[in-house]
Amino acid sequence: VLNVDGTVHRQEWDADGNLTAVIDPAGNRTEYTHHACGAIASVTEPTGAVTTIDVDAAGLPVRVTDPHGGVTTIERDHFGRPTAVTDPLGATVRYIWSGEGKLLRRIDPDDIGESWVWDGELNLIAHVDRNGGITRYTYGAFDLLTARTEPDGAMTHYTF
Repeated sequence: VLNVDGTVHRQEWDADGNLTAVIDPAGNRTEYTHHACGAIASVTEPTGAVTTIDVDAAGLPVRVTDPHGGVTTIERDHFGRPTAVTDPLGATVRYIWSGEGKLLRRIDPDDIGESWVWDGELNLIAHVDRNGGITRYTYGAFDLLTARTEPDGAMTHYTF
């Protein structure tokens, strides 16, 4: 990959088309291994630090072990969407999804969350942030976004 400044990042691929290495302009090499399904199994940094990634039958990450042995786990629903992510310190972020696959709520370890509201056309119509601020979205013909109103009342209009 040729960068604007003329430096080159090289990439290497295996016979299956999986990225196996990236070499930066200084010659530092980051290597990747893959599971049989093609999902990344490990990343080895130029320093030798290794991160490993365990995947489920669909190839989605379920466990990531960092170079220091810290483990992050990812629980998923039957559609593969994350429902809980637990970091190496045991803090868990939970996710609640709609039947249509839209994120409804993200709940932090401190039980403070944010939420999303969708209309019948699956357009995002509101987002409530961690502080209770509400951002609202308005749509026009063909479900095109026409306005966004921030929690402080500032409004952005869109035209097409």
